[in-house]
Amino acid sequence: MKALAAAISCFSLAACGYWSIDQPTVENPVTPPQGWQAASQGNGGKISSGWIKQFGDPRLAELIADAIANNHDLAAASARMREAHYNAVGERARLLPTLDASARGGVTDSLTAPTAEDYRLSLNVSWELDLWGRLRKLSRAGANNAFAATEDYRDARLSLAANTGRAYFNLISANQQVELAKEILESFQSNLRIIERNYKGTGEGALDIQFGRNNVASAQRTLEARELNREEAARTLELLLGRYPAGTLQADAELPKLSVTVPAGLPLQLLERRPDLRAAKARLLASANRADAARLNLLPDLSITASGGNSSSNFERLLDLDRLV
Repeated sequence: MKALAAAISCFSLAACGYWSIDQPTVENPVTPPQGWQAASQGNGGKISSGWIKQFGDPRLAELIADAIANNHDLAAASARMREAHYNAVGERARLLPTLDASARGGVTDSLTAPTAEDYRLSLNVSWELDLWGRLRKLSRAGANNAFAATEDYRDARLSLAANTGRAYFNLISANQQVELAKEILESFQSNLRIIERNYKGTGEGALDIQFGRNNVASAQRTLEARELNREEAARTLELLLGRYPAGTLQADAELPKLSVTVPAGLPLQLLERRPDLRAAKARLLASANRADAARLNLLPDLSITASGGNSSSNFERLLDLDRLV
């Protein structure tokens, strides 16, 4: 006991010497514009979360659900989130004692010697006493990293939903551009036929025929370009859905319409709900905790270890509790 008390006293004196390390105290206050605070008046600070349903388009909701289920980048973000949570569990486990046990046994049989049995059992226990809070800092850093990874996944899912909706709208717009190009081509072709009939009847208007043919050729090139744009828009959407980009995906003919209008002012809490900002805040806290743990790592550690074991030529005596103790 005297030796243990002396060791603790030495650790305390060493800690007093190292504890004089100053921690960073620089602060960067952020003052938001007054307009953001005033915008919370009139809407009660409420923010709608079901924004997909506000378009009233079942096809859009179906595509977004399909993208969330099959997108490869989102699956990778989900795997990183699970990895961060497993690492956080590992950091918390460092606060607990560790137990290692091993057993070994064998039988030696020889023609020149009698049969010999040898059984061994060993048990090792170790526990690092977190006197200065270093392990607790690392555990908090792991928890912050897990929270940041979760927010990264939420941000990736939100971005995927927005990009899927944007790609879907672009595909609808591309379809409308193709239909418009077809109508323009049909109009030029109809005008060219009228000019050609007039030329056959009167013999006048040769220059008009040339202009008409130029317009038809230009409209055909425009139609081909619009069809290529539609295929490209379809491929972009198919990639987001985790499908092969064949460019064959079809969309509705008309763009959906919002059932509600976007308010002119939004509350300040909208920024606090952004997953990317929440993830950045969690990473900042994790970095601060790791910095504190690095400073605490300069202090001496105190660990308690214990070991025991038993060996016997009889397997039944190997598990005898009295011999193990």
